[in-house]
Amino acid sequence: MSTLVETIKVMGEYMEALDQTAGADLILQSVQALRETKAIAARQETRVKEIVRDLTKRNDDMTMRLADPPAKKFVAQQHVVAASMQRVERDIAAIENRVRDEQGTLERVEGEHNALAAQKEAANEAALSDVPAAKSTLALYHSVSGITWDYDSKANVKGYVHLVDKDQVRAFEFKREAMRSRMEVANKLWDLMWENYA
Repeated sequence: MSTLVETIKVMGEYMEALDQTAGADLILQSVQALRETKAIAARQETRVKEIVRDLTKRNDDMTMRLADPPAKKFVAQQHVVAASMQRVERDIAAIENRVRDEQGTLERVEGEHNALAAQKEAANEAALSDVPAAKSTLALYHSVSGITWDYDSKANVKGYVHLVDKDQVRAFEFKREAMRSRMEVANKLWDLMWENYA
């Protein structure tokens, strides 16, 4: 049981460390199922202990009464007690099977969590490795075209063009909804840049 408690504690720490992802939801559901199974197992274990105490008391009572009752009654009572004990043993075996199943689920979820963490780490590394190349590409485009983009403008295509030969800077802003296609935006930008050579 202490291993189960430690596992739940570790899973709680994992949950705090993860971003809100589908993996986190899956881990949360598995931990909740494991907690519910543990609570059911604890209740059933308490119930089994009560049944065993009750059966033990009945057995002690029958032993005390054995002096007078006939042997048939005693044998019948022993059969009842034996049947009750078998039911209790079956219940205990069922509880143990459920706990094993939940531990298997927990191990599977931990494996999936580790795989997701590895994928996340790989994606982060890939994204970080792409940043210098993207910066270099943007710098090249800027030096060739003279266009500086306003990335804060979401609704419009906005920025300015540096016309080197004329030593001028021309601002531009095109409303996206007014443009029929990207080609129209590209043509307008070429018209601005072409002024440098006119």
